[in-house]
Amino acid sequence: MLGAQTIAEQESASLKLLLARKGISTLKAVEAGRSFGIWYHSSCNVLAVQFFVRVFYPQQFAAPDA
Repeated sequence: MLGAQTIAEQESASLKLLLARKGISTLKAVEAGRSFGIWYHSSCNVLAVQFFVRVFYPQQFAAPDA
């Protein structure tokens, strides 16, 4: 559970439960301890995902030519 009304302990516990799930726990990033949670509350979630993908993988997801 992430959000404006939660506390750090709730968020940490919720993320640990998610990361322990079958299929997620075996991802390389999870095994290496490089997993994080973000909370983004907006009707623009698709735009947020596009932004983060371009930040983390700029070569693979470069902005299309205008």
